[in-house]
Amino acid sequence: MDKTEVHLLAFSQGGRVGVMTADGKESVLLSPGPGDYSPVWSPDGAMIAFTRLFPQNQRGTYVMKADGSGVKKVLNAASYYMSPIWASDGQRLAMNDHDPDRRGLWTVKADGTDAKQIFKDDLPIEAAAWSPDGKTIAFTYNKQPTTGGLYLIDANGGEPKLVVDVPNGGLYRAGVVAWSPDGTHLAVRSNPQPAKEGQPAVSPTLSIVKVEKDGGVKVIQRVSGLVETPWIPAWHISSYTVAALMQGSYGKQQLVAVSRDTGKAEILGEQARMRSPMWSGDGGTLMAPAYDAADKPRGMVVQVMLKDPNMSWDMSHDMTDMMKPDRMSMMGNATQIAVSPKPFVGSMPSAKPAAEAKSEGLRWADMTWKGFT
Repeated sequence: MDKTEVHLLAFSQGGRVGVMTADGKESVLLSPGPGDYSPVWSPDGAMIAFTRLFPQNQRGTYVMKADGSGVKKVLNAASYYMSPIWASDGQRLAMNDHDPDRRGLWTVKADGTDAKQIFKDDLPIEAAAWSPDGKTIAFTYNKQPTTGGLYLIDANGGEPKLVVDVPNGGLYRAGVVAWSPDGTHLAVRSNPQPAKEGQPAVSPTLSIVKVEKDGGVKVIQRVSGLVETPWIPAWHISSYTVAALMQGSYGKQQLVAVSRDTGKAEILGEQARMRSPMWSGDGGTLMAPAYDAADKPRGMVVQVMLKDPNMSWDMSHDMTDMMKPDRMSMMGNATQIAVSPKPFVGSMPSAKPAAEAKSEGLRWADMTWKGFT
């Protein structure tokens, strides 16, 4: 490939992290493996953080350059259920650890120094999100299905503050959390509630939480009928709407844009099965990995244009076949998607093509969209 700007997806395949062009025509595996998962781009697109789950003596959080060079372990903490989280300035990472000896929330500088545990408890947290100003980390934590909820903690450590509890927040086991780009709101997706005797199961809900300047919070919207499989809500760059997945008709799933101010969900597309939606850096395009009835993945790209301040959409759908792995897998909430506004510049790294590797197939659960305009 000529040395030009290309937009890349980071993915994990067969326990190795790789990148591919947005059209799926070129791909390479970069990390050595064999247990590398959940890659996430740094805010400037220069680095990729990922977790190594095995072998046990190498378990931890790693970073490498976007071309696969400079692989370095920066933290012993690693999680089967959550991806690493970059601070907005790209200087620090946060990570959850499910190991009984290190259980809790950790932060570390991107060069591997100044590692600290800022929250510790007997039970692991569900998910976390760094505030855009880098001062606060929001996380969800549950002692029981009916206790716990959404917490805020100073990024340097301290006493966490429970800001939305499960009963009052309408959350059953508070799950994935995402912070709006302007730092004024949080989107929290609850986990599905198991069926009680004689009653159907309760689908997950999406709660939109307003964060006041004094640190107080208020649940302002709640949307029900969401898809039960793990996925992460994605805020538009404007912070006025958040992309989500809802249950559609005839067993299909709907890609929707939920208004922050009204809670109205506008349908943008529908497929048999989808995973975490992701916005381009300029907010003009939305993508969600999609599957057909035979579980063959394809990229569903929804072209979205903002027509007025009331968030009216003009959509055209482009169904583009992407890589076709032989099977997919999913681990808890390890579906973190990080958006970088800068494309990769230069030729693709000269590593073993992903298509030639014997593996379990592309993990769409781990895919991260690096930005496309």
